[in-house]
Amino acid sequence: MSFNPDKCEVLRITRKRTPIQADYNIHGHQLALAKTGKNLGVTLATDLFWKPHVDSCTKSTNNSLAFLRRNISSCPKDIKLQCYKSLVRPVLDYASAAWDPHTQTCIQQLEAVQRRAARFITGNYRTTSSTSQMIADLGLPTLELRRQHSKLLIMYRITYGLLDIPATDPLRRSITSTRAHGLEDMDGAVVRYWIQYCRTDTYRHSFFISGARLWNQLPKQLTVLQTPESFREGLAGLQFKH
Repeated sequence: MSFNPDKCEVLRITRKRTPIQADYNIHGHQLALAKTGKNLGVTLATDLFWKPHVDSCTKSTNNSLAFLRRNISSCPKDIKLQCYKSLVRPVLDYASAAWDPHTQTCIQQLEAVQRRAARFITGNYRTTSSTSQMIADLGLPTLELRRQHSKLLIMYRITYGLLDIPATDPLRRSITSTRAHGLEDMDGAVVRYWIQYCRTDTYRHSFFISGARLWNQLPKQLTVLQTPESFREGLAGLQFKH
């Protein structure tokens, strides 16, 4: 396979104040440094902050909402709701377990898309009307809660060996040790994880640390459910602390 050096860039991911400087070349062509880059549809930044990805998601979904508003504004509410769920929200949910932001700026920026969608779906653009009530009436959970549920579903599959990620491998690297009492014996066994100290917010809110923290908040009856489907149903309505 041959690479076109003009289409290649270097993305150096580090939080160091004085990172190691090195030049990278392909076919004698020095590659330019990039501040952000996309991998499998997710925008990665050199400092591991998710603001560039959130900006990309909100821009794309706001454009989609504008398109829907121009073309189906006269349709019934249930049609507009289905279009939002099918064409807009999946973009906001895509791989969100990995990039789930922890800053209120990014969280509110994402929720603002759903608030605009609620006004579009209901046709209520009065500034005095509460978008929170509209969202509740439409039966839409917050996007933050959906990201938490997505993360917990992956934690469930990892914990019970339904994904090819051994619970004693990445979790041990992130959490140091686990207190898992008999994963094979489901008679009252409760799986909990010990959360290691995190010096930076970036690490504290990374997938395995934040996922284990959410998992530890689950009631016992949820952690011992037999199938991912029953676990997903059990998550409905649960709220979590950060």
